[in-house]
Amino acid sequence: MRGVTGMVACVAACTAGASTAVLTFPELNSPPSLLVQDPFPPQPPLTVGTVTFPVPAGEHVIAAKISGFWGSSLIPEGTAGVNVMVDGILVAQCVKPAPECWEAGVGQRPWSHIFSPQELIALDDGVAKLTAVQTSDVAVRLGVSTLIVETAPIPVQTVPALSAAALLWLMAGLAVTGALFARRALR
Repeated sequence: MRGVTGMVACVAACTAGASTAVLTFPELNSPPSLLVQDPFPPQPPLTVGTVTFPVPAGEHVIAAKISGFWGSSLIPEGTAGVNVMVDGILVAQCVKPAPECWEAGVGQRPWSHIFSPQELIALDDGVAKLTAVQTSDVAVRLGVSTLIVETAPIPVQTVPALSAAALLWLMAGLAVTGALFARRALR
């Protein structure tokens, strides 16, 4: 029963300090590329924006999701091929001639990415940089992107409680070991 009570207390304490930050990155309308080769060489990364958010001492990022739109409010029909990254992590990709992003469509089309536990580590510094690498002709057009980050206290590692019988066996074992060690030291 004490173990269950301790577990409930830990869960309550670990989630009590949780906080959520909602951050936005601006739209991107890159200038049209003069390169129209096949295959199109990837261009240098374009910085869409950098945002900061608080990660209080003793806490870490436990969840994050980013979502955005292919196409901008100025030109909503589509974008060039592009790799969208947060802190070097690929979060969205439009590959020419994908109908959901590259081919002309009606209005902006959404994309999203949920960060894996391994990817969350990159956000623990409280800074997120959104970049776009153009991979095909024309121009990169991204709508506003939203990053939602949740932080919580780092869980305290607890030692499982020992039953009374296990504690007695442990103490008896230590007593015997101590007696044998003392006896050997006296020889």
